[in-house]
Amino acid sequence: MKKVVQEIKYVFTILISIHMILGDAETSETFNFETTPKRSRLMASIRQKGTSLELAVRKILDQYNVHYETNTRDLPGSPDVASREGMWAIFVHGCFWHAHENCKKATIPKRNRDFWKKKFADNKARDKQKITLLEKRGYSVLVVWECELDEPKKLNKDLHEFLTQLGSFDIERTEENNEHLG
Repeated sequence: MKKVVQEIKYVFTILISIHMILGDAETSETFNFETTPKRSRLMASIRQKGTSLELAVRKILDQYNVHYETNTRDLPGSPDVASREGMWAIFVHGCFWHAHENCKKATIPKRNRDFWKKKFADNKARDKQKITLLEKRGYSVLVVWECELDEPKKLNKDLHEFLTQLGSFDIERTEENNEHLG
């Protein structure tokens, strides 16, 4: 029951966030929870799995012939990509929603700034907690930010280094694949 209540609170938080972005109201107190067709279409269009960011990371991992699972809900934070055998996990974060520090994509909306500051602080605290829980289980964790996809060669290099340090793949076997990346 507690988990259901948390999920309902999470959904309402997202609804309020979208409401503030659309500028339908001055404050969250005036938010109308009535579902409109416009709001339903907007909510349906927000992907939480299989985003273009996540797919780009998975494409690189596929070219390295690395075995992984996606959206492993039984691991803390449901990492976007994880390997139980290799004991590693990758989170692919959007810069806006996860408040990437010093990133031009991580802006705070002008309306209802206190709400957004709290929301982003809560998101960052939750992200840190989930990473800590995974590390306590012995997992190595990498966070890939949305803005890193603007530099595919650097992203490829970072993923290569992460996997190499873990011994998650045979470097020689993937060297020819590496030439085709980035």
